[in-house]
Amino acid sequence: MELHIIFIHRKESYPDQHAIEAVEIMDEFSYSDNPEYLEEKLKDYLNEPDISNAIIGTVEIDETIIEGMLYPIRNPIKGKILEEKEER
Repeated sequence: MELHIIFIHRKESYPDQHAIEAVEIMDEFSYSDNPEYLEEKLKDYLNEPDISNAIIGTVEIDETIIEGMLYPIRNPIKGKILEEKEER
């Protein structure tokens, strides 16, 4: 699955003041049907005075990960217990 994401970075008063933000997202099917939507949103962000930069990035993700989050019974997310707390 491909995700098209607008990432922004806000203007900073000092280094590392702000983290990069993911602000808009479309899946590959929505994007192929209407790429103009994300392009227009990108222009809007680039014109905001408090934004230093904005881009559209494409990220590929294994769809089974999303299915695991949506339907954990069907496809449990594998994890490792790092610490167990005693019950009180």
